[in-house]
Amino acid sequence: MMNGMVYILSDWNLDEEETNVLGHGKLFGINRKLISNGQFNIPMKQIAIAESNTLMKTSSPLSAMTILSLGATAGCLASPKSCFGSCPTFYITDGDSMKLMSEGFSLSTTPIWEDTDIDALYMANPGGTEVNLRVTNEAHETHAIKSVRLLAFPREKERRVVRLDDGRYFSSKMLIPNFCEAEEGNILPKIIFFDDDERYTITDEFDLTTKEYIEVSFDNVEKKENALVLGLRQTVMPTFVYYTMLDYMGDSRGDGIAKLIRDDKVDFKGRERILEALGGVDVEILDQNGHWSSVGTVYEAGPIAKDVIGMNLPSILDGKIHIRLKMTKGMWRLDYVALAELEKELEPIVIEPIRIEDSKGNMDAYSLELLLDQDRYLTTLLGDQHDIFFPMPDKDAPFEWFLESRGYYLEWHRDPWLLDRDMAALLELQLYPKRALRKMAPMYKEVEEEFEDLFWNSRYEMEHNN
Repeated sequence: MMNGMVYILSDWNLDEEETNVLGHGKLFGINRKLISNGQFNIPMKQIAIAESNTLMKTSSPLSAMTILSLGATAGCLASPKSCFGSCPTFYITDGDSMKLMSEGFSLSTTPIWEDTDIDALYMANPGGTEVNLRVTNEAHETHAIKSVRLLAFPREKERRVVRLDDGRYFSSKMLIPNFCEAEEGNILPKIIFFDDDERYTITDEFDLTTKEYIEVSFDNVEKKENALVLGLRQTVMPTFVYYTMLDYMGDSRGDGIAKLIRDDKVDFKGRERILEALGGVDVEILDQNGHWSSVGTVYEAGPIAKDVIGMNLPSILDGKIHIRLKMTKGMWRLDYVALAELEKELEPIVIEPIRIEDSKGNMDAYSLELLLDQDRYLTTLLGDQHDIFFPMPDKDAPFEWFLESRGYYLEWHRDPWLLDRDMAALLELQLYPKRALRKMAPMYKEVEEEFEDLFWNSRYEMEHNN
């Protein structure tokens, strides 16, 4: 509850207006001593978070704030820390078939961390009078989706639209590197095409924060204003760290999330320290004095779908750029590196959805109503699928596409996590993450070789994945 108390109800339901929870059970105080038992009428607005082993209708307003414990697939039961986790997954056609191109708001793991996420749908190529965007829930999670919009830009010949890390969009001429080298040598063939031939490494066996470097150079740069463009996603290593943290929380996770909400911990220091220890992709540029100068950091959470992001660079005077990427070893899958010569800033055409169909192709007016109402959520559970349709700005013209989604998600409990609470290890991870991640390195090393396969094999089998 928002006041720190806890109700445990043996049976319950919502009132007719769906504003109160009615049920029979017990009320415990903030010190978890029994206060009373009997029938209760609990206002929804006073609830911080709920936990249940009973599946409820996604149309219920309580569903968006409930952590479920409903068992798991065989793969998840066998290896809870490698269980597939995806946030909302978005599919759109590349001109031939529906392809996974985005995962929404991957860092928004509690209601208090609800956020807006923008992803490039870099290979999207829809046609006709409408654009079909499919959103699925393929994991043991509750997804609370507040909004989904498409951002469109007219496509120009021999140009791409690049989104910079500061939120601006530019029409750009793309240059490929003339040199790209990592610890294993030349990796140029792996990073000049946006395909599935990604460059990645295994983690350090003693420290999950150990860094590695990639050097990239561009010659014959014509524009002064440029951006480094990276197409990338994370490996499953950060997922392992997150699931290990949930394991440490054990049966106290609901209490922890409720406290974050009560205290309005939008900027939770423990979370920030962990993210900083793991880091993003730091971009450095070689200056005229031969020193590496920091430009900024590119970050994209999640191991499911690649994003394409541009990092604005200092003005170029001599037509050459030498860049170094610094990143945590074994944490990033790099698929594309290019230089965008920034030509003109653009404003997107913002497109709202006009209809939704369920997995059987039936019109779903209620889901559309939820998605267009900024005070409510479209809530989805494992196996749910919605096809969201948007009007095409011009059926005869090509466009570049970006997806804007907002919301949060809640991981469901895994039974082993409820048994293994280790508050000392949790506190160490939140206060001294570098030390904790060194200790975690051997744990991950034991499963690293098979972790990726275990992760994907525990994915819920939607019809379009079969």
